[in-house]
Amino acid sequence: MAAVFYDASFSAGFGYSENPERSLAGVGLNWSRPNTKTYGDGLRDQWTLEAFQMWQLTKRIQVIPSIQIIQNPAVNPDKDTIAVFGLRGRWVF
Repeated sequence: MAAVFYDASFSAGFGYSENPERSLAGVGLNWSRPNTKTYGDGLRDQWTLEAFQMWQLTKRIQVIPSIQIIQNPAVNPDKDTIAVFGLRGRWVF
């Protein structure tokens, strides 16, 4: 049986683009309550803020760098805040 990471989670965000065919900037916010059966008791609610920028390189290829700032990370309870840098790619066929 797979572990359940959160007892509850809520996310919201938005994106903005002056030229949707070329780029999109976005930001999202997530609140989650870590699952006590998975992580144990005593963890604080986790908050995650993500910002990203999508660039349309060609008609079929997108590149999306991002940064996530995680407050009270359930997977690293010894830290108050961590940063996660990401780079996603998308190929449409």
